[in-house]
Amino acid sequence: MPKNHLIKRCLERGGRATPSGVVKIKKTHMNACELESQKVTPPQILSGRTAIFLTGMAQVRCEVKGVFVATTDTATVPLVVLSAGDEWRLPIFIGLWEAVSINSAINKEVLPRPFTHDLILDLMVKFSIALQYLQIDSIENGVYYAQLVFVAHDHEEYIDCRPSDGIAVALRGNAPIFVDESVLETAGQKYGELPNIIDLSTFLQK
Repeated sequence: MPKNHLIKRCLERGGRATPSGVVKIKKTHMNACELESQKVTPPQILSGRTAIFLTGMAQVRCEVKGVFVATTDTATVPLVVLSAGDEWRLPIFIGLWEAVSINSAINKEVLPRPFTHDLILDLMVKFSIALQYLQIDSIENGVYYAQLVFVAHDHEEYIDCRPSDGIAVALRGNAPIFVDESVLETAGQKYGELPNIIDLSTFLQK
């Protein structure tokens, strides 16, 4: 993520995760914002689905419900749906190839040639990099922002990514997926409120 954009997000939301930790913002006597970095550890899973960062920012553990296609009279758009418990669903519209890759990971398909997301896992193994988790931490103007959290040689690194790529990698690496509570409050839908959707595999067989 470009540094200026990261700082902008920090200022807008009162403190965000940076590649080296969490940025906290405090007011100085000059009425300016001073950024202080504080390294944090990965979230601790509570009650099977909720995690709390040391900063107090609540994260909800979600599962991938499936990959679908939303159809209207004018468009056909793939989407991945995350579930937070039995009530809430988070639909994220994605590209077709990302949808195919996520669907392949869900079904644990072994393809004759690897997807780009498979190459990332191969690189992780070669260079002893562990994938800790994926966090989807904000939505701005309909665009989701996410970070993959890696650890190598006791060093934690946050890598900005699209949620679709992050989900495809997290599924392949058996890593948990966390969504910020504010994202669920903004974009989450209750079960039954989703648009007219059909399973991707069913759609591709037509």
